[in-house]
Amino acid sequence: MDSVELVFMALESSNLDPAIIAKHSNAIGEVSTFLNCSEEEAIAFCLLIQLYYNRTRPSINEIIKHLEAKPSVSHNLNEWLAPFVSKKWIRPKINPNNNPLTEYAISDEIIQAVNTGKWSHMNREEINNQVDLIIQFNKLISSRNRDLLTYAELVKESADLVKSNNEIPISEIILDNSNDDETIMLALKICALKINSEEISETNIIDSLKPDYRARIMMVSSLKNNTNSLITSNFISLKTNRHFYNESEFDLCDKVLGTIGTLDQNFELTSFKSLQKILPENITKKVLQFNSTEEAIMFKMFDLVKEKNFKTFCKRMTGIKMKPGVTILLHGYPGTGKTESVLQMAKKSGRIILKADVSSIRNKYVGDTEKSIRELFVDYKKACKHYKKIPILLFNEADSILTTRRSVERGIDQMENTMQNIILEELENFEGIFVATTNMELNLDKAFDRRFLYKVKMQKPSSKTRMGIWKSKFKTFSDSILQELSENYELSGGQIDNVAKKIEVDFLLNGSVAKDIGYLKGVIKSETSLDSANNHRVIGFRITNQ
Repeated sequence: MDSVELVFMALESSNLDPAIIAKHSNAIGEVSTFLNCSEEEAIAFCLLIQLYYNRTRPSINEIIKHLEAKPSVSHNLNEWLAPFVSKKWIRPKINPNNNPLTEYAISDEIIQAVNTGKWSHMNREEINNQVDLIIQFNKLISSRNRDLLTYAELVKESADLVKSNNEIPISEIILDNSNDDETIMLALKICALKINSEEISETNIIDSLKPDYRARIMMVSSLKNNTNSLITSNFISLKTNRHFYNESEFDLCDKVLGTIGTLDQNFELTSFKSLQKILPENITKKVLQFNSTEEAIMFKMFDLVKEKNFKTFCKRMTGIKMKPGVTILLHGYPGTGKTESVLQMAKKSGRIILKADVSSIRNKYVGDTEKSIRELFVDYKKACKHYKKIPILLFNEADSILTTRRSVERGIDQMENTMQNIILEELENFEGIFVATTNMELNLDKAFDRRFLYKVKMQKPSSKTRMGIWKSKFKTFSDSILQELSENYELSGGQIDNVAKKIEVDFLLNGSVAKDIGYLKGVIKSETSLDSANNHRVIGFRITNQ
């Protein structure tokens, strides 16, 4: 912000003269508004921050020199800066009561906010997975190393970070093996070293935490004597005493590594080669219209995958020795909302969708298809440990991999059957949320039928349901026109969507559209030209088994 520098320059050698302050009230007011503080607090803030920018020690002593004021003004300056200390934007390196001329440490976040003139940098980033958690913890460590946090504050904030994100696997295992806040922080630091591929040594564990003298002695002693609770609970184990000064090195125990899964910061770059990630915030919220025969079961599934219900479901299934997996098959006529239902399911439950690209799974080389399908499920299992909420694994338009297995007459038949057998095996032991969509009606392999907890046939909307869809798309058309369309044209929801798009195109190109039944019938005719019930031509090649 230019106003910060302007205020700093204006007050040079001013001794805080009220006349000079009044002369530059606009610039001071701009900073005051930005910070939501008083004018006196804004003045102290400008003086401190600009010293930092000038690469001068940001201290009360330097501010007094700049103002050419008496040392007694230090009390006022510290008092004006106090609100920013309470917000943890700045921190005195020595208690102002003991040293009124103290230097202040300034957080990176407030510097970025001043640089950009935006507060977006000041908001704590949302934590969706364990990598996000470690990144946020590393920021706390950075603040501690720059004296923005005391050791006690670091302990508390680290513990609060883990406790407030207790659904993430790394948090769960830390809380299960920690009996106090300091142990939680220590466990989180050890995991951070692992994710950064650093040695888990006494020095690396302790130094960046900057514990006070007593805490350091007790921490070192418990690690050397193997009495630390993280050792006795098998969170970490002694690896070696290889250092010449007898410093111990540790590693995470198998149970921790197994629970945490991958700790690779590049996880999302190296995984999901055949999975497309769809974030819930990128999904447009829509109100779905279902037939009465589908509505109850669809809403039941929507409720089941809500986080609270799904966690309870998983706990109950585990308690009775059953796999905590929800497997869903949505099948039926094209354009009836199968894929959109999965999207809205993810939107409502706040879950990420991992969409399998069925075409990329298949490979002309023998063995590669089987390898791809196994890697896909391995990636999904990693993702379940990586993300805060269990993601939805979606096999969209999965007709080709859910069909009845073939008698083996050609090499490709064997490959298809092997791929299906792998999927059957994975679904038998599946943990998570799996949804497959298909347009086929009766060609589902019987072995797959048993693997799906819910099987929903999505039929063309009834006249009543079509009326609801028409009204949601065409609010400016009369009910009588829409009722006639609903009763006389058996369109799917997808087809009605296309009609709406075509009308939007006409409006864009012509500036208006006719709001009469004749115009709408013409658009519908163009939409259904390839959808004659009795004379359906297949475009492309028809493949038959010889």
